[in-house]
Amino acid sequence: MKVRKILRWIAVAATCMAIESGALAVPGRTDDVVKGKLTAPGLEEHANYFSENRKGVSKADLEKADKLRRKTITSIRDLLNSKKKSVRRFELLLRLGELYVERHDFLRDQELHSFETAYDKWSQEADKTKAGAEPKVSWAGSEGEMTKAANSFRQLVTEFPKHARTDAALYSLAKTLARLGKDTSVEYYKQLIQTFPKSPLIPDTYLALGEYYFEKHNVPEAIGYYKKVMAFKDHKAYAFAVYKLGWAHYNAPSKSEADTKENLGKAVTAFKLVVKLSDEADESDSKKFASNLNLREEAIKDLIMVWADAEDVQSAYKYFKTIGDNQSFFKMLERLGNIYTEQGKNPQAIAVFQRVLKDAPKRAPNPQIHAKLVELYDLIGQPGQVIVELKNMQKLYLGNTAWVKANGAGKNNEENDKPEAGKVENVVAKKPAIQEATHLVEHSIHKWGATFHQRGQKSNSEPYYKSAAEIYKMYLESFASEAAAYDIRYYLGEILYDFKQWEPAAGHYMKVAKQDPKGKYMKPAALNAVAATNQLVQTKKWPQLPPLGQVPKPITLPHEKKMLVEMIDQYVQLLPKEKDGEPMRFTAAEIFFAHGHYPEAIKRFEKITAEIPDTKQARSSARMILGYYADKEDWNKLISWSGKFNKNEKLCDAELKKYVVDLLRGSMFKRALAYEKAGKHEQAARAFLDYQKEFPNDPS
Repeated sequence: MKVRKILRWIAVAATCMAIESGALAVPGRTDDVVKGKLTAPGLEEHANYFSENRKGVSKADLEKADKLRRKTITSIRDLLNSKKKSVRRFELLLRLGELYVERHDFLRDQELHSFETAYDKWSQEADKTKAGAEPKVSWAGSEGEMTKAANSFRQLVTEFPKHARTDAALYSLAKTLARLGKDTSVEYYKQLIQTFPKSPLIPDTYLALGEYYFEKHNVPEAIGYYKKVMAFKDHKAYAFAVYKLGWAHYNAPSKSEADTKENLGKAVTAFKLVVKLSDEADESDSKKFASNLNLREEAIKDLIMVWADAEDVQSAYKYFKTIGDNQSFFKMLERLGNIYTEQGKNPQAIAVFQRVLKDAPKRAPNPQIHAKLVELYDLIGQPGQVIVELKNMQKLYLGNTAWVKANGAGKNNEENDKPEAGKVENVVAKKPAIQEATHLVEHSIHKWGATFHQRGQKSNSEPYYKSAAEIYKMYLESFASEAAAYDIRYYLGEILYDFKQWEPAAGHYMKVAKQDPKGKYMKPAALNAVAATNQLVQTKKWPQLPPLGQVPKPITLPHEKKMLVEMIDQYVQLLPKEKDGEPMRFTAAEIFFAHGHYPEAIKRFEKITAEIPDTKQARSSARMILGYYADKEDWNKLISWSGKFNKNEKLCDAELKKYVVDLLRGSMFKRALAYEKAGKHEQAARAFLDYQKEFPNDPS
């Protein structure tokens, strides 16, 4: 069930209905899941306890029974209308009223289910403007049937004031009026007691009056009537009266702490007696406890409530250990932790929650408790412990852990490890408890990373920034495929950059840039990746390299410079037309050149001249290529490159044009001289002719 607004008291008194495995859940008792408090059982619990047990009955069977019920109602009404003097008239009117009550219960279940479905859908809609008005429960159909029941019983009492079973008619009329919220019910209950003092319905009537006064908050009067029921130990009403007596003592007014302690003690005694009665019931007596409302389970819940309110951990531990119910003890501790939290007793709450997590590490609710623990450590100003507990959540509830194994059967086992880390989602889809835990861990890590980051921004606090970075790393370890990881990775890169952790910052930036070519951070992330790596290179002290172009053997690129080249290459690949990439490309080529990787450097310089010719970097690249071959006196290569560049009009401005032409003239002449000096006269002659052809007006 989802968290929801508490209904008016009569709705609170009934449980939410859900269809599971084709069965209709039977109304019991609802908890205020917002505050973690139980609501007092009311008139509907009372009615459900004594009505026909519907637990485990399928929806189809319930609908089939109601169809038959409606047919029977029609038949009885026809008989009553046709034979108004029938000797069976009393039984027919009584049965008609009972059938209307049964229809009320059936329709009420449906109304609750319809409300729950509508409310869940409404609460899950993030945009409340689209969701519309908050759904409200409507009892119109069920209350209509109950009104018909009251009319039948009233007619019965009027027509048969002295019938042998008029006490049953009076009781049924009073009970239906009570469930309709009519104070006149009391008159009929008291009339029954006065007129039929030996009726077998006297215990039920005392209990009903106790319920009436309990609902009216007249606790002393309610206690009096509950105690009267306890004189009938063999009656089914006895156990319920003991149970409600516990609630009456729990709600009894107190004038002092001593009164409060005494009332809580009496409530504990009553609830323990209910558990004992249920446990001691033999097969025949168990019918007293066969009901839509499991009194033993309810009494255990209420013991948890009372002991938590009384902060009586030792008594609870001793009792639950005695009856072999450790899980109820841990529920009590959990409730106590919630109470301490509400009261602002944060250290006490932390101690209680830590005990639960330590002593019962496989409980299904532990992820939620852990999330509360994280909040509490933040409230007492221990951000370091916040991180510790977030790591514990990550370690305990993700991956192949004991908790995951214990809660991986598709149900929320209280005390019972996902497959390999990083493959959590394969199991999550099948296991509700694991899915919820995974979502909670993801949400918690995301929330606290963002919280500390925001605090760091507001206060310019280094510790907060560092805490945020550590939490962001945790998120990316476990939830890198989540949509939020894109922003988180960029934020982490920003923090690491600010703290001069250049290499990891660059790595995260580039991952962001490559993740989504159209992403909002693609361009700044790619640029920052190069900037961070450049800072990494600049902060290092490097040994002096040989003069440019004079490295005898290629020198292995240092890791940092190799990384810079890789980041530049990725930037250019992602943003080939960006102006910022132009100097980067030259830098990458220059790194290779400085370390003697001449073929790679020349290839990069040449690519710059071809792809971005009309740039400063292209002209510098041309000079680097030409200068390298000039120093090597490789006249053929120099002539080839000079001729190629000379034809590239976008590349050669006036200054470069003069430089290229001068190199071409000189290299062609020197090539001819070199052939001549080497005795290669034929080649020398052709070289001089080529020179003369290229530069016909050269006086030399």
